[in-house]
This record gives sequence, structure tokens and C-alpha cells, in this order.
Amino acid sequence: MPHHVAILAYDGLCTFEFGCAIELFALPRPELGVAWYSHAVCAAEAGPLRAMGGLTVQAPHGLEALADADTIVVPGWRDAAEAPPAPLVAALQAAHARGARICAICSGAFVLAHAGLLDGRRATTHWRYLERLGREFPQVRIDPGALYVEDGRVVTSVGSAAGLDMLLHVVRSDFGAAIANGVAQRLVIPAHRDGDQRQLVKRPLPAEDANAIAPLMDWVRENIRAGHTVASMAGQARMGTRTFQRRFKSRPAWRRWPGWCGNASAWPRACWRRGRHWPSTRWPTSPAWGPRNRCGATSAPMACLRPDACAGATSRHSAPDTRKRRCMLFDAQKK
Repeated sequence: MPHHVAILAYDGLCTFEFGCAIELFALPRPELGVAWYSHAVCAAEAGPLRAMGGLTVQAPHGLEALADADTIVVPGWRDAAEAPPAPLVAALQAAHARGARICAICSGAFVLAHAGLLDGRRATTHWRYLERLGREFPQVRIDPGALYVEDGRVVTSVGSAAGLDMLLHVVRSDFGAAIANGVAQRLVIPAHRDGDQRQLVKRPLPAEDANAIAPLMDWVRENIRAGHTVASMAGQARMGTRTFQRRFKSRPAWRRWPGWCGNASAWPRACWRRGRHWPSTRWPTSPAWGPRNRCGATSAPMACLRPDACAGATSRHSAPDTRKRRCMLFDAQKK
């Protein structure tokens, strides 16, 4: 008999967290070749269940369905300051007492805390609510440095996307790593992020002049026929040559300058390495780039920094292909 999962729905439903549970447990996965989970969406209270984003959820089951569940997922809670309804608390307590596994995403940890299911246990929640959870429920052993925490049959996770990590951990516990990896591949997410890592890592924003390379790219394109060196480009960017080289080298997209050489630009790296007007002939070739022109450029569409050098380069700078052909962009400009 398939493992049965009950997914709670409530008024003010957290749509993303609810969607995570639906995606993991409600979507059929015949390609995995295992008896996948069965599921039931259960209303935690009567009345229309409005979800974030203007949606309304119609749950086919009530809290009575929790009595048959092997796993119960609480996908967040509408307000950390609001106590959950007493019938929901009682249903969770009864389910846990008979051996069900209880999982809470993000602020859903407060529902479990009100039910007493976190007393004396390690647990976590979204970083915005950690202080409040510790203040209101001092008996909970809060772990602020984890994405998700499993303590016995109670599993809690931090906010939003970390719910997927927790639910994949549940799948891994039930079916093994190979099946969990297959699910992660279909979701296009990492197969495993260790639960024991910080959920909030502050990263300093780059200084304003860190983006000075982008305007330089535009300027060089607009002045393509000029002779450019490392020194001239550094001066245009108002940097020293060493600073310019370091900034240029550290740009993630330095190979993808629009308008230079398609997907693989040879001249930028050669330029900052050698300070020459044209690419070094020692720059490696590859079948994907095609044969070189006389200036050392590839035959892919390219913006040559020195079209005149491309047209009349000496044999000293010639590539293996010695036919006298001009840079493709230079030819296009002449037309």
C-alpha cells in the first residue's frame, strides 16, 4: 500500500509552500518504477480557503483524513502571531501519538509548537521568525544554522525553497538516494543540500565602480577602428592598468562580449595578457572556433580591433591558414 501523505490547506494559505508539497507528493511519477505516494489535501478549517495570489483552494477532505496519513505536511502558516484552531492542534497531536511523521515548512513550525510537538526537540523556521519562536516557545531547541531539521518523527525547515530540500530528504528517507535524485532531476534542483548549513549568508554588494567594465565594452564597440591597448582601455575606464586587468579578468562574462566573437572571444584575454592590438597567435584554436584569420582571430563573426592589421598582417602574426582574407566584420563594414 502506498505511503499516504496528508497536505494541509487553510485560509490564507502560503501558495508556494503548498505547491512544494503538491509537486513532491501529488504528481504521479510512473517513470520511477516504485509505488509512489498517495495524497489527500485536507482543509484545516471550514469556509473558503483563500491562498496568496488571489487563488481559492477547494479541499476534498477535512481533518478526519489525518487519521489515515503516514506523513502530514504543514505548508507554512498564515500568521506566526496567530494560534492555530484547536481542532487542528488536536488532530496533529493524535496523528503524532499514533506514529505519523509531521513535517512543517517555514512558519508551519509555529503550528507544531502550539501543538507541543516541538517541546524538547531541535527545530528551525524562517530566519525572520527564529527570535519569535525562541521567545514564545523556550522549550524548543532552535537550530538557526540549518536548512531543515529532523528530530524523531518531526521535521521542520526554514523558509520557502528550503521546503523542497526538506521534502526531498523525506523522499530520500522513504525510497533511497537514487529515487530522490531522479525527483530532483525532474524538478531541476540540486539533489541534496545538506540540512546543516546557514540559511542566511550576507554578501556585500559590489562597489559602484565594479560595473565600470560594462560602459567600457560599449565604448570600445563604438570606437572599433581605434587602436586599443590595455593602457588605453584602463584610462577610458579611469582605472590603473593593474586594477583594470584584475576587474576585467574577474568578470564572469568576459568571454561573452556581445559583438566580438560569437560565443568565444579570443582577443580580450590575449589583450590584457600581452597589451597587443590583435589576438596572440599563441591563443589556442579549436574546431568550434574555426580557422584563424591573419590577425589571429577566428573566422567566426568578429569585431577586429585593428581591421588594418587584419588586412595586412605580416607572416610573423599569421595563423596556420595563410590565405589573405580580411576580418569578416571589416568586410561587412566596407559593404
